[in-house]
Amino acid sequence: MNATSVPVGLGIGRLVFRAPHTVEAVCAVVGIVAVAVGAAPAWIIGPTAAAAVLPLAQLAAVRPSLNRCSDRFLAGENLPRSRSHLWYVALELLKVAALLALGIGPLTV
Repeated sequence: MNATSVPVGLGIGRLVFRAPHTVEAVCAVVGIVAVAVGAAPAWIIGPTAAAAVLPLAQLAAVRPSLNRCSDRFLAGENLPRSRSHLWYVALELLKVAALLALGIGPLTV
């Protein structure tokens, strides 16, 4: 990988991740409202809350760290590998589990 591809990749990554985070935020609000207004069964509250809170955790707790690291890297600092990506992936896997529970749950009731 050459020196110009990393900054370009970081810029593209920021743009690419902004769109799904916006969609996730809208879906989280819609999901919470639907559960709050409707007569949702009790089992749906936990996975719905997880599916709404986990993206918020990614945005509020992990993304700022990733942004700081990429800003420092783009400024020319030589940094060790960040563990923030691991946290981001872990939260993503938990989010997938919550969404799977929401999708599979109605099939088993």
